[in-house]
Amino acid sequence: MIFVTKVICMKFTSNPLFRFEKYVGFYISICLSALGQNAFCQTTFSEVSLESGINYAMNSINLFGGGAAFFDYNNDDNLDLYVTGGNTREDILFEGDGAGNFTNVTAAAQLGFTANLITYGVTTGDIDNDGDRDLFLCTGYGSKSALLINNGDGTFTDMSETAGFNDEDRHKHGAVFGDVNLDGFLDIYITSWVDEFKLIKNAANETIGYAHICFANLLYINNGDLTFTEMADAYGVDDIGCGLVPAFSDYDNDSDMDAMAVNDFGVWVEPNGLYRNEYPLDTFSNVGASSNMNQAMYGMGVAIGDYDHDMDLDYYFTSIDSNFFMQNQGNGQFDNIAKDLGVEDDTLFGTTIVKTSWGTAFMDVDNDSYQDLYVADGKVGVFIPNANNDPNKLYLNNGAGGFEDISAAAGVDDEGMSRAMIYGDYDNDGDLDIFVVLARKDTTIDAHSLLYRNELSNENNWIKIDLEGIKSNRDGFGAHLQFFVDGDSWLYEVDGGSSYRSQHQTTAHIGLGSSETVDSVIVIWPGGNTQRMYDLAANQKVLILEDTTSNGTGQKSIWNKTQSLKVIPNPNSGEFTLSYSNSSGNSAIIRVLDLQGRVLFTQNSKSMNRGKSNVFVSVPNLKTGLYIVELESGSEKYVSKILINGK
Repeated sequence: MIFVTKVICMKFTSNPLFRFEKYVGFYISICLSALGQNAFCQTTFSEVSLESGINYAMNSINLFGGGAAFFDYNNDDNLDLYVTGGNTREDILFEGDGAGNFTNVTAAAQLGFTANLITYGVTTGDIDNDGDRDLFLCTGYGSKSALLINNGDGTFTDMSETAGFNDEDRHKHGAVFGDVNLDGFLDIYITSWVDEFKLIKNAANETIGYAHICFANLLYINNGDLTFTEMADAYGVDDIGCGLVPAFSDYDNDSDMDAMAVNDFGVWVEPNGLYRNEYPLDTFSNVGASSNMNQAMYGMGVAIGDYDHDMDLDYYFTSIDSNFFMQNQGNGQFDNIAKDLGVEDDTLFGTTIVKTSWGTAFMDVDNDSYQDLYVADGKVGVFIPNANNDPNKLYLNNGAGGFEDISAAAGVDDEGMSRAMIYGDYDNDGDLDIFVVLARKDTTIDAHSLLYRNELSNENNWIKIDLEGIKSNRDGFGAHLQFFVDGDSWLYEVDGGSSYRSQHQTTAHIGLGSSETVDSVIVIWPGGNTQRMYDLAANQKVLILEDTTSNGTGQKSIWNKTQSLKVIPNPNSGEFTLSYSNSSGNSAIIRVLDLQGRVLFTQNSKSMNRGKSNVFVSVPNLKTGLYIVELESGSEKYVSKILINGK
């Protein structure tokens, strides 16, 4: 058993003898344990939003706050940041340089029109499989859901009018990407909130409960041609529980995406929903009651992770009053162990104040291989007059089945009106940083969202893994990664959106502790295609390309991120240009294959000069659909998906 003592940290940030500069985020923390032993703080954070170029808060009348996403919009391998503006300002796209600095590029990206929308939740995904991350925005009453296609040149095009969205009649809070029918295209699940407010009154005309009527959730199935068809009712996921947050997660490890609906007012209207995907049937089964996941709460957010290294996924739900930690029992059942673990983050006993939690995440902040837990807390005074100013929480996983609250010692216990939170390694230093969205009632309040830079001081190792699907969706959303390191093993799921109104970085960031090698990693793609890689060195980022042609026992599908193939345009009519880096100067062989790996077209090109090369391809008589293009030049091989709008 590992015991973690309470730690008190004193940050010396003003003593002139030490010349500490907050603008470079450098400080020394001296920690004293409760046992009187000296120790060093290994996990601390510096709040660096303003010096990093981020000055943002949503002026939220209803105090729901905005959403955020860490993603790489320009494919430079650095994390960028998107934040929503609500009904008072435009959304903002911050471009990251990978060294800790952000620049507002909203105008250059042609996103200024978002000032005319009511935007709340945001998620990203490559909906057309062209290699660029597109944006999906949840909107309020009067606005259709917004689909913004990445043009690959730093700009976006609004496709909302032609995409097939007819949902301007409702308030859409959160969305998640996932391929529910395993056709290789990302679908979208959206939670819908209250339609008609109804209060339950007592004889004294005092409100004692709620009987709200809520809009049904939406499921947009991707047609593969930049249009979608709403099919929530047909698939059986039209949950009417005043949803705030949706999630796709393969809770039963059968390689398809199950659905979750995290519901507000669940105590009164409808508890949380869990829907098992019955693929190959185009339907889901409601298993909320049989699994014990139909917990009645004021559901706000969800975290997904294998916290206990038992190779199945556990779930943490945030709420008003007390949060829920649903431990996976491995048999389709879940138990709430939040109280046992000390992570209820509940209202103070014996008081009348009320605590509210929002965004949350399992994340390994100290790279010890065990996922820690972050919770963004923030009052809702307009609805709950006696709400408390609650500090945000960081619970450190001790690797022995327990957690320790290190919020104050780590410097992340802000008491502002926190809402969404996301994590990502924005400065590329090998540890996970945190961004917290703050809400404020009006512009007179000096409050801005928080960027916490991880100042991790231990020597633990890590590895980052990106996926690129070929038969599966290009982002690899829904894939399971099984890690085997020095006799230990655990599971990681590539998530298409969770937390609250937000999306964490989708690159898998895996702490390894003192281990310098991953003995093996098994990738289980959506649909069950499995491949195994061996002996991956620590402290690097690798891209794993889905192998659809072998039994997946080798390492041939690990590719350097810089060895990318660009298809211009994509989608196309069968005529396109392949742009790639030619290091050999050899001639190239181009093949077009169907998703079953059958070669439909072959073209030989002449020898090229070393450097960036462009090859024009004209493929005749292919039907509209998704295909694979391969380019071989010497020992180099490049693979990408293409969407052809043919005959």
